Amino acid sequence: MIRNGILIFLFVISLTKSYGTHFSLGYHKMDPNVQSQDGSEASDPYSPTISLGHNFNAFWGMQFSPQIGYIKNKVNSGDSYGGDYKIETYYLLYDLLWNPFESSVSDSTEWVLRTGLGTYQKSIKGSGGTVTVPNGTSTTTAYRPSGSSKSYTTTLNLGIDGRFNYNSQYIKKWGLRLESFLYSPFQKQKRTFAYLITLVGYF
Repeated sequence: MIRNGILIFLFVISLTKSYGTHFSLGYHKMDPNVQSQDGSEASDPYSPTISLGHNFNAFWGMQFSPQIGYIKNKVNSGDSYGGDYKIETYYLLYDLLWNPFESSVSDSTEWVLRTGLGTYQKSIKGSGGTVTVPNGTSTTTAYRPSGSSKSYTTTLNLGIDGRFNYNSQYIKKWGLRLESFLYSPFQKQKRTFAYLITLVGYF
């Protein structure tokens, strides 16, 4: 699903001649805390992410801004269980852009609101085997993940883009993107939040 979306997306933007293509690099963070090895709460780590997108003129002065992206998930683990499995995420975002501040900003600066939906595909891969972990005053044997599995999640997105002119042969503008995501918005038991902050280059 994600792979087909990437191919279609790259084909469509190859047909355009505008400078709406953008590349971003930054960090993604889940909001809920995770449990540390001693049982206390620890902050979920920041995970590096990259994305590629393009802005298309839509309707009522808005733009449609699809993106494809990749997250290299970082996992908090202080025992030998960590490092034996790999978690990574691919995503597709379908955002609409709206500029309500157009009349109040300079020609070199632009702030744009973005909102829409997203599809996240999380992949977990493990080499299998067992590991001995603490269990009260004794130990127990736990099984490491074996093989691979994928899961899909829908998100509601809301964020803001800051764009700034940049005179370069290749980059026409650069910017800062802040966006929040509500995972599984219609499933109360699975509902979680995430945040994204990236630097963006417009070509």
